[in-house]
Amino acid sequence: MIDSDPPERDLKQELLDELRKQDSLKKDLLRELQPADRGSSFSRFIQHPAILLILGFVFTSGIGAGVTYFWQKRERIESQRQADYKREIEEKHAIAENILRTVAETNTAVEDLVKLYFNTERDKRVRNQMETERLQYWQTTSRDWRVNSKIIQQKLKDHFKNQDVQKLFQEIVTKRFDIGQKLDDHRYKIKTWNWQIPECEKENFRKGLRNTLSVKEAMLDDMRSLVAMLNQEIREEENH
Repeated sequence: MIDSDPPERDLKQELLDELRKQDSLKKDLLRELQPADRGSSFSRFIQHPAILLILGFVFTSGIGAGVTYFWQKRERIESQRQADYKREIEEKHAIAENILRTVAETNTAVEDLVKLYFNTERDKRVRNQMETERLQYWQTTSRDWRVNSKIIQQKLKDHFKNQDVQKLFQEIVTKRFDIGQKLDDHRYKIKTWNWQIPECEKENFRKGLRNTLSVKEAMLDDMRSLVAMLNQEIREEENH
């Protein structure tokens, strides 16, 4: 989350302190230069309008430098604040996009395996090739998911104020774990049957596959709701 702006009163206080120091220095210098004998030629010299003009220019230049320093520092702080704000918005968009991509990848892997188990390709060679490719994709996305889900959880905590986004993502994580368990069960059964599903088991097996797809759809719904919540917070921050 973006930190609050640095208070301008600190910069203003620095300028006021600088002006006070300049004024105090001017008074001290004039006091030192002015001897006790006001009638002396040196006293008259130091009070000459030209000398006072020069001294005034010197001290005015010092005050001008202080004002310049104040505004330059203010501009640097504002420029840094804008850069930090831009990076934060970009990071939030990246988090939302990462959630979309990560969930989409794992869902595609789920669909591929479920469809293979549901249709049970008759050609053994083709079936084995399809299972090898789809199982490999599932395992790859599973490894990626285990890493990305932990990163996403931490980034949601670090960058978004709405506590509900963390809860909703945890529901996605739970559903994704449930899907993994179900796929392991489906694969174990169909391997046990050597891809020849007993007639008495067909209905229950297909019902289980449909249930897995239902959990996958529920996970997709959670993902859409989560991304909508993230985008809403981003828009509110951009319009602030």
